[in-house]
Amino acid sequence: MFTILNRLRGTWSWCSKVIGMLIAIAVHLVSDNYYVSIASGLGYLLGESMGWGAWVGTLSCYAKGREPNSTKYDDEGKSNGIYWLASKLYDPIKDWYNFCIIALAVRGVYWWIPVALPLAYLYGITPILIALVLGLLFPLAAILGYRYRNIKIGKWTGGWEIQELIYGAMQDIALVIGVLIWVG
Repeated sequence: MFTILNRLRGTWSWCSKVIGMLIAIAVHLVSDNYYVSIASGLGYLLGESMGWGAWVGTLSCYAKGREPNSTKYDDEGKSNGIYWLASKLYDPIKDWYNFCIIALAVRGVYWWIPVALPLAYLYGITPILIALVLGLLFPLAAILGYRYRNIKIGKWTGGWEIQELIYGAMQDIALVIGVLIWVG
């Protein structure tokens, strides 16, 4: 589901609403709880709503050492604490590439925690752990997107597009694992 939908979300912003609805439906099928279903679907929209373009762009389109000047992206993540947190580990002026890895991992956690919190009401810590893993995998998907940027899948080619497909596949795997755990 996410392998293609995540790529479509990257192309058309309205697809995020479709994904939010599909998450709500999937959660309802597993939980039979309207409140948790709606909260998880809305959580997706909330978590997905912030930017990450500078970090994904750097990791999926540039090799380490050839990344763009970080001062071009000074505002990304400053309003939500990501810039502050990532800069505690890496100075964005001196090491933009590694800063982007940390910032994107934190951004990924921001994306999935709002989905996982309602699920934690029913299923304990497991949804939170899955959200954390998905967050940490976000920069890996971008780095793999760069590595496989010359692969053409349909009309999609390029590091950014490939990372969206890779991250979507990671989301599908996480969804299957979650359903197997929760239904099992």
